[in-house]
Amino acid sequence: MKEEVEAAETVSDLIARTPIGQPVRVEFSGNPTPIVVTFKFTGGWIVEQKLSPGMPLEFIRGEDKYLENIRIDILSYEGLK
Repeated sequence: MKEEVEAAETVSDLIARTPIGQPVRVEFSGNPTPIVVTFKFTGGWIVEQKLSPGMPLEFIRGEDKYLENIRIDILSYEGLK
Protein backbone atom coordinates (compact mmCIF):
# COMPACT_ATOMS: atom_id res chain seq x y z
CA MET A 1 0.00 0.00 0.00
CA LYS A 2 2.84 2.39 0.82
CA GLU A 3 4.36 1.84 -2.64
CA GLU A 4 1.03 2.69 -4.26
CA VAL A 5 0.65 5.95 -2.30
CA GLU A 6 4.22 6.96 -3.14
CA ALA A 7 3.67 6.13 -6.83
CA ALA A 8 0.47 8.21 -6.93
CA GLU A 9 2.27 11.15 -5.29
CA THR A 10 5.14 10.88 -7.79
CA VAL A 11 2.71 10.84 -10.73
CA SER A 12 0.81 13.83 -9.26
CA ASP A 13 4.07 15.78 -8.89
CA LEU A 14 5.07 14.94 -12.46
CA ILE A 15 1.68 16.11 -13.74
CA ALA A 16 2.00 19.38 -11.81
CA ARG A 17 5.40 20.07 -13.44
CA THR A 18 4.19 19.30 -16.98
CA PRO A 19 2.66 22.14 -19.02
CA ILE A 20 -0.97 21.72 -20.14
CA GLY A 21 -1.18 20.03 -23.54
CA GLN A 22 2.18 18.28 -23.21
CA PRO A 23 2.71 14.52 -23.02
CA VAL A 24 3.39 12.83 -19.69
CA ARG A 25 5.31 9.55 -19.59
CA VAL A 26 5.76 7.57 -16.39
CA GLU A 27 8.00 4.52 -16.27
CA PHE A 28 7.60 2.38 -13.17
CA SER A 29 10.86 0.91 -11.90
CA GLY A 30 11.42 -1.97 -9.53
CA ASN A 31 10.06 -5.48 -9.80
CA PRO A 32 8.04 -6.04 -12.97
CA THR A 33 4.41 -6.29 -11.88
CA PRO A 34 1.10 -5.37 -13.51
CA ILE A 35 -0.15 -1.94 -12.48
CA VAL A 36 -3.67 -0.52 -12.71
CA VAL A 37 -3.93 3.27 -12.91
CA THR A 38 -7.37 4.83 -12.38
CA PHE A 39 -8.10 8.46 -13.21
CA LYS A 40 -11.34 9.93 -11.81
CA PHE A 41 -12.65 13.06 -13.55
CA THR A 42 -15.41 15.55 -12.81
CA GLY A 43 -18.78 14.51 -14.13
CA GLY A 44 -18.28 10.92 -12.98
CA TRP A 45 -15.88 9.82 -15.72
CA ILE A 46 -13.43 7.12 -14.67
CA VAL A 47 -10.60 5.92 -16.92
CA GLU A 48 -8.75 2.77 -15.91
CA GLN A 49 -5.62 1.52 -17.62
CA LYS A 50 -3.91 -1.79 -16.85
CA LEU A 51 -0.20 -1.71 -17.60
CA SER A 52 1.72 -4.89 -18.33
CA PRO A 53 5.09 -5.25 -16.60
CA GLY A 54 7.59 -2.79 -18.12
CA MET A 55 4.90 -0.79 -19.96
CA PRO A 56 4.95 3.01 -19.36
CA LEU A 57 1.92 5.14 -18.54
CA GLU A 58 1.45 7.80 -21.24
CA PHE A 59 -1.14 10.56 -21.53
CA ILE A 60 -1.53 14.25 -22.41
CA ARG A 61 -1.80 16.66 -19.49
CA GLY A 62 -5.07 18.55 -19.21
CA GLU A 63 -6.38 21.27 -16.92
CA ASP A 64 -6.33 20.57 -13.16
CA LYS A 65 -10.00 21.37 -12.60
CA TYR A 66 -11.14 18.18 -14.38
CA LEU A 67 -8.98 15.55 -12.67
CA GLU A 68 -10.31 14.65 -9.22
CA ASN A 69 -8.13 11.69 -8.26
CA ILE A 70 -5.44 9.26 -9.38
CA ARG A 71 -5.27 5.78 -7.88
CA ILE A 72 -2.46 3.31 -8.55
CA ASP A 73 -2.86 -0.37 -7.70
CA ILE A 74 0.21 -2.58 -7.88
CA LEU A 75 -1.01 -6.13 -8.54
CA SER A 76 0.67 -9.28 -7.33
CA TYR A 77 2.52 -11.18 -10.04
CA GLU A 78 4.17 -14.55 -9.78
CA GLY A 79 5.42 -14.81 -13.36
CA LEU A 80 4.57 -17.48 -15.87
CA LYS A 81 3.58 -20.85 -14.51
